[in-house]
Parts: sequence; structure tokens; C-alpha cells
Amino acid sequence: MAISVELPGGQSSNYVVVDMRVLDARSETIVINHATNTLSLVTCYPFKDWNPGGPMRYVVTAIGV
Repeated sequence: MAISVELPGGQSSNYVVVDMRVLDARSETIVINHATNTLSLVTCYPFKDWNPGGPMRYVVTAIGV
């Protein structure tokens, strides 16, 4: 799956999804490698849970191409 991000000034960056997972923020951390061109998208999970502050997260990781 591909993701295209438009940056300020109109430039775009393209990414390819390499991982999608659900994690529990109470026992796991989201690791961001600043040495690579990585995009991490994080949102609350489950998607239909309208109570904010829950511990579950849906994380999509993509690398720049």
C-alpha cells in the first residue's frame, strides 16, 4: 500500500506501508528511527470506541521511497 504526503510548499513524499498493528500503550512503546525516512501514523483503537484515553493504539509504519 502506498501513501503520498503533501508537504508545505506543495512538495510531496511517497511512502510504502511495511507494518500495521495494534499495540497496548501500557506495555509497548512506539519506536521511531530518526535515521531513516519513516512515517508513523497512530490513532486510538478500537475505531468505534468513543471513550478517549484508552490504552490501545493502531499503528501504521511506512518507509520513504
